[in-house]
Amino acid sequence: MSNQPDGSEMDERCKTAHAKLHAGTCPWCGCFIIEGKVERLPADDDLSAHPIDSGDRQLAHTLEDHVRTDGVLSIEEAVGLLEAIAHELARLHKTTTMYGWLSPSNIGLQDGKIILRGPSIASESDDLPETTSGVTGIADYLAPEQALSASRTDHRADVYSLGCVLYFMLDGRAPFATGSISERLLKHQIEEPTPLGSIREGVPAGLAAICDRMLAKKAENRYQSAEDVILAIKSWKAEGP
Repeated sequence: MSNQPDGSEMDERCKTAHAKLHAGTCPWCGCFIIEGKVERLPADDDLSAHPIDSGDRQLAHTLEDHVRTDGVLSIEEAVGLLEAIAHELARLHKTTTMYGWLSPSNIGLQDGKIILRGPSIASESDDLPETTSGVTGIADYLAPEQALSASRTDHRADVYSLGCVLYFMLDGRAPFATGSISERLLKHQIEEPTPLGSIREGVPAGLAAICDRMLAKKAENRYQSAEDVILAIKSWKAEGP
């Protein structure tokens, strides 16, 4: 006898999954869901149709795994991934306020594509979002305002987290990777990270400047959207090294 659920049971499972998903792929029917509504039907031959993972499955290989195993990325690799992640955030921000827990452990690498773990929209509570690495992992990538009140942040917090991710790709550590959780969160509030150019030789000044702006303490001083980050990268590349 088959262990596959029958049609009615499958429908109930889908309804339950759809209701719980803020953004992600239903593990039963494959539809892409935004806030409980079907936004896109499954595409059997297109893996890129579902870049946001449902969150019910472990990511096979994350950015954190890659750096821990193979070492820091080359400048070219880091810029390529930075652009890819920014594109995913820009797409997500069109339908939601923010992603909320961007970190290397929540960025999957698969077949040359990136996958953001979901459901991933920051909750309306003031609780720190959890990751598979626990609170310690996410504390290294939280925007200053997000650590104070998760319910009063917006997509610009993701821009800050993206800056932290770029720092990790090039240095192998987050900007403030030492101390207790409380100490790390405080450093995000009041300390400036060591400039990338000072800790890694060969980081282009233009790329370091992009990182610095993403890591601005005040949200109004950062790039105001992921799309602005993409435009800044394009402008820097057009100017040449």
